[in-house]
Amino acid sequence: KGSVIGNTKLNPEEGLNRDVGCRLSGKRGSAEAFVEVSYYDNRLKDAIQFIQYSQKVSKPENIGRAHIRGVEWSAGVSLFRHLKIEGNVTYQDARNKTTLYGGIYLDKWFPNKPRYECSGRVEVFNEAWGKLFYEYSVSSKNYHDLYNKFPVPKRILHNVGITVFGAQSGFHITVEAKNLTNNQVADLWGYPLPGRAYYVGVRGSF
Repeated sequence: KGSVIGNTKLNPEEGLNRDVGCRLSGKRGSAEAFVEVSYYDNRLKDAIQFIQYSQKVSKPENIGRAHIRGVEWSAGVSLFRHLKIEGNVTYQDARNKTTLYGGIYLDKWFPNKPRYECSGRVEVFNEAWGKLFYEYSVSSKNYHDLYNKFPVPKRILHNVGITVFGAQSGFHITVEAKNLTNNQVADLWGYPLPGRAYYVGVRGSF
């Protein structure tokens, strides 16, 4: 079975999904920048959600009504022909609106939906030799059960790396260290993520 099992008794999920957004961008000389913001408001009926049970097995279930709304911001800037900075922030309110079982889940937090998520990347690059980069991401505490009894702790990750372009060879070599601080964290489902890890990748064509 693995960690996920199916459910042939699911009803189709229905809902009204609305979103609106705008993007502003500009360029002056070698500098470029953009800002983007969007708002979404989703009202679901017979919402389908993977629910994790005590034996760490997840199964999709109809959990009734849900109301999920939030705002997303993105921004980026490129300066001096060698520096790029980008970031993204999502803030949401995700509530269970079902009245099943006497309303014991009413207004509980929707499973696997963090209140906020943030990420950022700083890159120093040169088109001739390669790039250095640093990435940061944070995700707030969330829950993987309907009753909000089993929280998944806040997650913070730092990644650094370097990509070197092979001279006239078309090959790129990337060396990367992920979870640099060896933070013992979990994904949205509560499964442990790797500690500090190192990766080497080679990409190119003959």
